[in-house]
Amino acid sequence: MEDCYYLLRKCWDAWFSRWERGGDKVAEFFLYLEDDSVVQQWEQISPLEQIDFHLLDHRTERGSIKPLADIPKIIFDHHGNCLEKIEFFQVDPKTGDQDFESFAGENAYCYFDKNSKDYSKIYFPPASKNSKELLLYEIIEAGLFKVLILDERIAEISTTETELSKKYRSIHPYINTDKPHSWHVGMAGNLLAGTHISINGDPIPLHESVSGKPYNLHLVIEEGEAYLRSSASSLLDVDMVILHRTLQ
Repeated sequence: MEDCYYLLRKCWDAWFSRWERGGDKVAEFFLYLEDDSVVQQWEQISPLEQIDFHLLDHRTERGSIKPLADIPKIIFDHHGNCLEKIEFFQVDPKTGDQDFESFAGENAYCYFDKNSKDYSKIYFPPASKNSKELLLYEIIEAGLFKVLILDERIAEISTTETELSKKYRSIHPYINTDKPHSWHVGMAGNLLAGTHISINGDPIPLHESVSGKPYNLHLVIEEGEAYLRSSASSLLDVDMVILHRTLQ
């Protein structure tokens, strides 16, 4: 079994190199848990050196975690109590402002509670240390992997308003409306809902409901080149595109 785990670990090591930027680390992963017994289980693991792993709980002091610069940050946050622990998200005491521009586009945030499938996987992890590490890599991959969906039905759903408190809205730097929408929640988790397509011409909305919205994500095709243009300007590339087969 150790030989099998060694091979799997090498495979994950090679796969994560896809997101290398020339530094020692590929990603910084923050896992906030509220149950001491679960924290003890996750304390057993020793992730790949490419991953900077932070395990946080109620004992972690506010603003005590100082994240690295220039690498993707992935946050899995039970009940939304992780943000106050990270210096990156602290409010400027003089102005009351928070700067989230450097979080936009390259990072992922997942809030989970008991209604989430992530809850059962994280709070009831595999018993063995090796299996926990492999589960951790799957979670990190989910945070790194960007998926663009071009589907008129998803475009319509993306305009649905969501009831996020100010505490959780702070993680969505794209919000420039009174209320956040499903589009913003998807963006925070690297699940990108395309709103328009432009092929050598003006952008065409995928659904009438996205017309005139202050947020957008255009797939632009010009002279054989394809790229993304968005109100979240830092989103320039994706790892996968899901295209509805009847999209016209």
